Formats: sequence, C-alpha cells, structure tokens
Amino acid sequence: MHCACEHNSLDFILCFFKYNDNLCVLTNPSLSWSPLHIAVNKNSIQAVSALLKYKININLQGKNGVTPLHLAAQIKSNSEGQSILSLLIENGANPNSLDNDFETPLFSAIHSNNVNAVKELIKAGADVNASNKHKMLPIHYSCKYGCSDIVAILLDNNAEVNIIDHNDLSPLHYAVARQDKKIAELLIRHGADPLIRNSSGKSTFSLANQEMILVLRKAVSNLNIYKKRQDALLEAEAKVKYIEETMKNIENQIKFEEEEELFIEEEEEEAGEMTEDERVRFEAFKQGVEIQIAEMQSDMVGQIKDLVKLILDIRKDINKKKRGT
Repeated sequence: MHCACEHNSLDFILCFFKYNDNLCVLTNPSLSWSPLHIAVNKNSIQAVSALLKYKININLQGKNGVTPLHLAAQIKSNSEGQSILSLLIENGANPNSLDNDFETPLFSAIHSNNVNAVKELIKAGADVNASNKHKMLPIHYSCKYGCSDIVAILLDNNAEVNIIDHNDLSPLHYAVARQDKKIAELLIRHGADPLIRNSSGKSTFSLANQEMILVLRKAVSNLNIYKKRQDALLEAEAKVKYIEETMKNIENQIKFEEEEELFIEEEEEEAGEMTEDERVRFEAFKQGVEIQIAEMQSDMVGQIKDLVKLILDIRKDINKKKRGT
C-alpha cells in the first residue's frame, strides 16, 4: 500500500482495500508515514480521495508527530495542493493537532509562507494564539520570516500582539530586527507597544535603524496623544458625573422647599387658633425657614452657573476635537 501511494497507483490502492480495508496504518515503524501521509506528500488528490473513502485515522501521527494535515499545509498554494488541504479538513482532520514540537498545521503553513493554507486553517478553527514548545506563536514566526500578508491575516483574527517568546522577543522586536517597516507599522496599528521591553530591559529601539527609529518615535508620539485623549475622556466623564449629582441635589432642594412651603401654609391656616406665645414662635420659625430657603436658592443659582460653565467647557472641547486641534 505504501508503494502504491508512493507511485500514485490508484488501481493498486483500490485493489489492496478490496482484500484488506485496514491497510492505512503505520505497519512498519521504519516507514515513518502512513499511506495517507505518503499520498499527501506526493500531492496526489486521487490517492488521497481513494484512501479517505475507507475507515482510516485521518489524524494518525507519523514521524515527529506530524499528521497528514501538517504535510498538506506545507504544500504551496497550487490548485492541487489546496484541494488536498480542503479535502482533509472536510473529512475531519484536526486543525489544532500537535506534532512533537507542539506545533499545529498553522505553523507548518507559516513555515512555508502558504497564505491560502493559513486562511483555510483559520477558517476551519485553527488557534492563532497556540504556542509551540519554544513559547513562540504563529505571529512570531510570520514576523521573523517577513510574511506581511500572513501577519495581516493573523492580526485580523485576534492574534496576540505583545506576547513575549522564549527568546524574550515580541512580534514587534522581530519586525524591527528585520527593519521591516510594513510589518512594524501593521503591528503598531493593531496595538503593538513600541516601548515594550524584554527581561534585559532592551526595547525595540535597540534593534532599529534610523528609518525604523522614526517609525517607532511616531508610534510613541501617537501613544502619548492617545493617553491625552483618554485623560480628557476621563475628565469629561467626571464632569458629567458632577452634573448628574448636582442636578439630583437641586431636585432634592426643590422638593424640600415645596414641603416646607406646604407646611407653612398649613400652619398659617391654623394660626387663628394659636396663642400669642405660639404665634411669636411660629413667626420666628417661619422666618428661619424663609432664610434657609433663600440660602438654598442662592446655592442652586451658583450650582446652575457651574453647570452652565461645565457644559460650555465640554462643548468647547468637542469643537476643538472637530477642528483637530
């Protein structure tokens, strides 16, 4: 069976299965691969299709723990190779299977700069943030190799952008080390920290040439602008909170005034039944309440003025942002 797949002998493959449908296994450890591994490696869609019609383990691991999908992901993106990858996925191949280096087929696709395979594997559920035994993620390798198209795909699928690997380097470190302006700017647009440092205290600036230093400085400047905007937003939120609390306080004061006025009106209606001493005390109480209400009204006027000033300040800030100043 192994030889039949090696030489793409479809008739022999079908003949073997006719007499024994349990041949697609690692019958000899020295062979390292199953017939399916061999068919995929030979880029034979016919042989792969024939094998998949029978009950075989599509995720069987060969040498170094490699599955057929790992091999298919390495095949450059011609129509035949892409068909094999699709066929394996459609028949249940695991896009997150691990080889002995804890690498998924997505790593294999990136090592081969196979953009179409990367797209298809991610669509099938490949974990873009899976790490291998070196604590490296797919995005580390794609930045290290300068695969800008793959970097963009990974970032669009929520790849972690500030993760540190076993070399103590972030994806941005790798891009800057290559002096790859395109990838560096792409990473920064997706949140890469230009000031990130490794455990030795070295930032990306230590790896940059003059052109790349300009890119990083611009990123730091934009980061400072963003921080200022965040601070302005927090200040505006604090102002809004103050306005809400002040309005609530004014409402409580108005409610208190209404209750006091109603109480005085009720007491005045009963004033005819008061003694002279009770009337004197009532008038003193009434005067005290009127003074308290006047003070509260004065406070409300001041609070309302403060609110108006705050609203005008916020409107001024909004107009400045619209003008870009």
